[in-house]
Amino acid sequence: MSFREVVEKFIFGKSKNTMKTYWSLYRSLEAFLNDNQLSLQDATPYHFKAWITNFRTANTQAEAKRFLSALLKFLGAYEQLSNLKSLLREVKPDFSKFRVDLNIEEIQKLIEACYPIEYKFAVSLMALNGLRVSEVLGLHWQDIDTQNDTITLQRREGEPYYPKGMALNDKPIRIPLNHVSKELYNILYNGSASHEGRILPMSYKTFLKWHYRFTEGVLNKPYRITPHKLRHAFAHVWLANGGSIRKLQAMLRHKRLETTTIYSEPSEKELTNEFELVLNKALR
Repeated sequence: MSFREVVEKFIFGKSKNTMKTYWSLYRSLEAFLNDNQLSLQDATPYHFKAWITNFRTANTQAEAKRFLSALLKFLGAYEQLSNLKSLLREVKPDFSKFRVDLNIEEIQKLIEACYPIEYKFAVSLMALNGLRVSEVLGLHWQDIDTQNDTITLQRREGEPYYPKGMALNDKPIRIPLNHVSKELYNILYNGSASHEGRILPMSYKTFLKWHYRFTEGVLNKPYRITPHKLRHAFAHVWLANGGSIRKLQAMLRHKRLETTTIYSEPSEKELTNEFELVLNKALR
């Protein structure tokens, strides 16, 4: 039985999303085996470890580990699976899930490249206001106040998208609105026949399709820019330009300051820049 036939049997009956993920990983593993002139039977745990470490992010490495573990169980290769698990404990992603090195110029470049305008508006709110996807998708027209330059975040009964952790009886939260999103909102408002309900009546799945189309096509980064990474990028820009971490906590709506400090994990470039700044000042 060929490797492809094995995988077809292995993924049969799994959910649509799992099948899609596993099929993509199968193609990657098959290419790796072909490049190294190996069959599935000849591959050792060390080969599998090398394949997994080719993935640069924690999420994709975790998916690859799950795929391999499930495949080896399916094949009954329990000894090989045990050896692989021991090796995989040593595998660490090259990039922290929290570390982001997007600067304001790259954020502006991304926003400019995005279309349609609905998606451009969404990205501007995440990258320049620190909003989560659920918060962006849950915004109604009246939540944007262009007179006072504010955004109101609230949970509405029956709505699928709302601020994380907010209950129906919680008071709405008001935060400042950035001027880029304000301009985009005005264009959307003037071009819309109706101003009832959500500004962006799209699903999370549709949003993700647009998101990865642009982040992977415009910004050449060695890690995947998830929607939440734009929120982290906002935090980095805030702190890099003299914003205080306590006020950042309020902007991000974190209950604990410790959570906000996670968002301040420096990139290698930020660490180098500050090191040179501090050391040069000390040596004067």
